[in-house]
Amino acid sequence: MSQALPNPNDDAEALDAVLDEDVELSGLKAAGLYYPKDLSEQNISPSILQRLPKDMAAKYRLIPVSEDENGKLLLVTDTADSLKHVGEIGQQLGFPVEILISADLNVQMALNKYYDISNYQQVDASQSLATEDASPLKHKVLDLLHFCIEKNASDLHLLPYTAGIYVQLRINGFIVDYTNEWTFQSNESNLVINILKQLDTSNNADVTNAQMPNSGHFTFYHGDVRVECRLETVPVGNALLGRQKVNVRFQPQTKSRKTLETIYSGKDLKDIRQTLYRGGAGLYLNSGPVGTGKTTALYAEIGYLWNLAEKTGHRLVVYCIENPIEYQDERYTQVEVRLAENEKLSLTSQVALKSALRSDPDIILYGEIRDSEDAGVAMRACQTGLKMFSTIHAGDCIRTINRLLDLDVSRMSLLAEMKIIICQRLIGLLCPKCSRPHHLTADEKSVLTKHEIAELSKANLRERGSEADRKACTCQDGLIGRIAVPEYVIFDDELRDALLHMNNFRSVPNLLRQHGFVSMWDKGISLVQAGQAELADVIQKIGRD
Repeated sequence: MSQALPNPNDDAEALDAVLDEDVELSGLKAAGLYYPKDLSEQNISPSILQRLPKDMAAKYRLIPVSEDENGKLLLVTDTADSLKHVGEIGQQLGFPVEILISADLNVQMALNKYYDISNYQQVDASQSLATEDASPLKHKVLDLLHFCIEKNASDLHLLPYTAGIYVQLRINGFIVDYTNEWTFQSNESNLVINILKQLDTSNNADVTNAQMPNSGHFTFYHGDVRVECRLETVPVGNALLGRQKVNVRFQPQTKSRKTLETIYSGKDLKDIRQTLYRGGAGLYLNSGPVGTGKTTALYAEIGYLWNLAEKTGHRLVVYCIENPIEYQDERYTQVEVRLAENEKLSLTSQVALKSALRSDPDIILYGEIRDSEDAGVAMRACQTGLKMFSTIHAGDCIRTINRLLDLDVSRMSLLAEMKIIICQRLIGLLCPKCSRPHHLTADEKSVLTKHEIAELSKANLRERGSEADRKACTCQDGLIGRIAVPEYVIFDDELRDALLHMNNFRSVPNLLRQHGFVSMWDKGISLVQAGQAELADVIQKIGRD
């Protein structure tokens, strides 16, 4: 006969002893702790749902159902472990609670319906940012993370110096300093870094090791938006001081994903979309430095192919192999690379890719081609009739081709499988309200050709307005967003044959121009000429050889 569970408010040791047993349904019912009703059919009041924050619903797997006349909130969970934390939950909420247990499917369906929390969110959201024992400094760090999302920052940089910590946000591609608004004392720098390391859910960020770089990732909710964060630390200065610089990259998981139509336009959009539409098996490559939207573009490309298949009543099997996963999408099989001290327990990108090749995929997204081993596996995948999407770090399309041809892979095999290379930069769009006229400087003229100087001298060039102008405007530091400026090479048999027999890499630019290639620089200059972008931004982001 099953032993009845004690009341959750009873002695904690007695509760642990019972919860550790295999408690049967009859025992829960006998204890009055079982909730039998279908939560998804309860039509729970929004006012009741608002009493339990989303991060706590995810962390403890709780659904609020009703409250009594004394303000006690009735909660339902599918894990007996939440009964152990009833006091902690009540303290965090600020009012008394009662917890009942129901079937896991019942609770999961309710979490999906009322909080839009799926199974993977439950796991990732288990690291709650709001804890009852958080110190004032920890609260300040967490508030800073929320501030970054409010400012639409892509990155947070914290760099310790003698008097404190430089606090800098990357917004629309530019670093904006907020050190005066967010002041930290010099003796707090190590504590701030360790607070961020403690949020890591990958177990890679070691708080005891300040002498080596650390990587990790964590998740938090900003309102209803789930934010994936990538954490990187590196030791700086005198090793005896133990100082570390930290970068946090933010990836808000909004429901509205970027599409090809929201990234590209005009001829760029038409060419890229047509290549995806008609292209069969092969390698589709996005290149560029860090932070130029390579992965975002890859997911948009795969999303386009997914929608094409769906229109015909079919589905695709898509494998994504990343480190870490930047965009959660439950339609795809997403595999995150995991490294362990024991190599036999490491899930490397090559191991994951070889496994994917045996799992009947239509498309594989392979996070990054770093070396000849990556390139070799990618080539074999393409040769089996798959579409392979990946990224590579290179400055432009010409450097990408040179780097690929320099890998220890058959040039003929590589060129035969290449479908398209897209390289891009993200350039800030000037606010039309607060921008002001710009005149070419001597430094700028030294970069331009005589023809470009003549053309730009006749144009209505603009630059970001003064700080006073920007304060009176609703834009962000004189910008209304960023635009992707791409260059791309679409491979055909003629181009493949020419590259195959080319011995001088310096001839590649002329060859590409003969095939209609337009560089990022030329497109950036067109934006400047139209008064949509600053020339200084184009020079710094795209550059010119």
